Amino acid sequence: MMNFNDDKVKKILQSEEVPQRIQPDSIKNMLDNTNAVKKRKQIKRNRVIKMVSAAAAFVLVFTAGAYYAMPLLQKNNIIEYSTPMEYKCDVDDTHNYDDEVGYLQMDIRPKSIGSLSYAESYDDVYELYIEPRKPGIWDKLKNELGIDYKYTDDVYYEDSLKGGVDEEESMEMPETDDMESGSSINGAMGDGMGAGDATAGGAGGDYSETYNQEEGVFEADIVKTNGKQIFFSTGEKVVCSDVENGVFRSNTTIYPLKDMTDIHADWIEEMYLLGEQLVVIGTGYKTTPEQPDITFYYEKPVTFVALYDIETLELCSSYVQDGYYVDVRLPAMLYLVTNKTMYIDYDEAEQENYEEYIPSCMLDGEESLCNAEDILLPAECPENFYNLEYTIVSSINLLGNDCKISVEDTQIISGGMCTVYCTEKNLYVASGYSDTEITRFDITSNNIIPKAAGTVDGYVNDQFSLSEHNGYLRVATTIDRWAESYDEWAEWDVSSNTYNNCLYILDMDMKVVGSVDDFGIDETIRSVNFNGDMAYVVTFMQTDPLYAIDLSNPENPVILDEFKISGYSSYMQTWSDGLLVGFGAEADENGWETGVKLTMFDNSDPENLKALDTISISAGWDSMLSYTSEGIGDRKALYIDPERNIIGFPLDAWNYDSATYKSETKCSYEFYSFENGGFQPLGSMYKTYYDDDIVAESFRRAVYIDGYLYALSGDMFISANAETFEQTDLCEFEQSRYSTMKDYYLYE
Repeated sequence: MMNFNDDKVKKILQSEEVPQRIQPDSIKNMLDNTNAVKKRKQIKRNRVIKMVSAAAAFVLVFTAGAYYAMPLLQKNNIIEYSTPMEYKCDVDDTHNYDDEVGYLQMDIRPKSIGSLSYAESYDDVYELYIEPRKPGIWDKLKNELGIDYKYTDDVYYEDSLKGGVDEEESMEMPETDDMESGSSINGAMGDGMGAGDATAGGAGGDYSETYNQEEGVFEADIVKTNGKQIFFSTGEKVVCSDVENGVFRSNTTIYPLKDMTDIHADWIEEMYLLGEQLVVIGTGYKTTPEQPDITFYYEKPVTFVALYDIETLELCSSYVQDGYYVDVRLPAMLYLVTNKTMYIDYDEAEQENYEEYIPSCMLDGEESLCNAEDILLPAECPENFYNLEYTIVSSINLLGNDCKISVEDTQIISGGMCTVYCTEKNLYVASGYSDTEITRFDITSNNIIPKAAGTVDGYVNDQFSLSEHNGYLRVATTIDRWAESYDEWAEWDVSSNTYNNCLYILDMDMKVVGSVDDFGIDETIRSVNFNGDMAYVVTFMQTDPLYAIDLSNPENPVILDEFKISGYSSYMQTWSDGLLVGFGAEADENGWETGVKLTMFDNSDPENLKALDTISISAGWDSMLSYTSEGIGDRKALYIDPERNIIGFPLDAWNYDSATYKSETKCSYEFYSFENGGFQPLGSMYKTYYDDDIVAESFRRAVYIDGYLYALSGDMFISANAETFEQTDLCEFEQSRYSTMKDYYLYE
């Protein structure tokens, strides 16, 4: 029971004009209606049980009818399961879809997962997040008594105001139809995609592809090639160059932002190349017919998926989903993840205005609200709740009939920003900071089926902090704790952050079975590489300790070695057996970042880690020369090719001449090989800017096609022979901001 003063409450209620909505009769009606919605399914279930009992004598007659009625009962949640039920499939473990009843019969999703449960109607969302924050007498009670009723368990509602409403009485309310959840574009079953090689498209040839964290799970990027064409996104447009033997034959431009007429498209995030189709993923914001030119970017952000025919360069189909772009994966279906924040005016919010608190989606211009039954809600509203946030995950079929997009399923999780990790069978969504909640979805079918959820301490650095192996999920986290201490010299309390790092091993029920912690004290995780039963973790504050952790016994992981060098690796990738290449930032003894570095680690003996060679490109903190690289923050900017023995990274060098008061910016893409235990320089493609008023356009990616390397930036491409590194061609875009600059060249 809550601890508050009943007399004071009564006086306030008597002295103040009580709003109609919390008058005793209104409270009773509200409770009756609320309980009726919550109990209606129990009533239906009881009626079903009575009907089944009454019909027992006629079981032979009704067997066929019951057989066909069962999927429909399950679809309407009249029969609820606490765990998923699986039906046996006859062919290839493929889900059976009954066109007559419109229901997928193999996997029945659970009614709850972890601390989350599915909503039954939009009312559940309103009552959980919005109704408790409506203004009125509750604010007065809070001011007088210091009690925030919007975070309570409704004891005040139940015991003090409802006037003894009987639960059984509420169950006898006249039965009404459940609130309809609005039309949905989900469930339009398309043909199975079977993407195969996500970038090859059957074009043939020898060319590089985007490095994928997991085999069979393709990742998007701002560059894609099929061996004949290079597609590169500048953010505002997509440039396509036909290439042959290092020569740019022709160039064309696609303007997805102009083609998206249903929304105001703003930025191209990433792309896929699937056969003869280009998939462009970008962000924008909604407008209204009344205010088509007004920007609602912060209030109404959306993410779009646009499907183009690469022969005609025409837009074939589009899908728009509420929220900022988070990530995307492509095992068989395209799985799109966005974060949506609903900025709600609680003073004006009305229950029937669903669009104010329910996310929506749009398929080829047809918009609809997401289904209430796809929304996972917590049992109680979080205490730090202010704005309503959702994580939206959709499975999208890109290779259906007539080059049209179809949406197979959508799951909506109540909560904010997240990290996405995906295997061929499971999609993991990890969100949180002080604690990370991890939800596992089964994606072996067209549907996104929640299977388990769990929580670990700390936050994850990126997708490479998670790895599934032999039926376990391994998760590396950093725990950030705020500590206060008394400074005797300053004579006041001071606060500081203390850090600890952990590596957890979870089973498929997302329960922790083993862990190792207390490594890298007062440092944070910068990169993780999982390789079979081993994990290599880099932490950093002033130096770069590389930890080797043995995970062969999931219940008892063990740290085998700790190896320290300057700086840190922000990304690590297996180069070959016993070799691990790392790229990141160089730093001095105080932890100040001074440039970039490339390191080859010897991990053949995990108990004796070594650095075979390091390339450091840096300058002192007091120097007018500085070095940066996009590869430190975005591992896709790196070119790591063990098969061809080529390692490349973008590098920007800025130098200021105090004598002439002029600056020089050199943007390059550097290439190395690794031979005889050391790095060997191969060559560099670069361009130089001398104008202080021009923002340098960095090289952002590099690709390999049939013996030639291509360095790509937003204003130009350069090609070179991969063996001799002699320049073969240069392509400057017609609409480049730097079209007047001619100081582009390449040296060996």
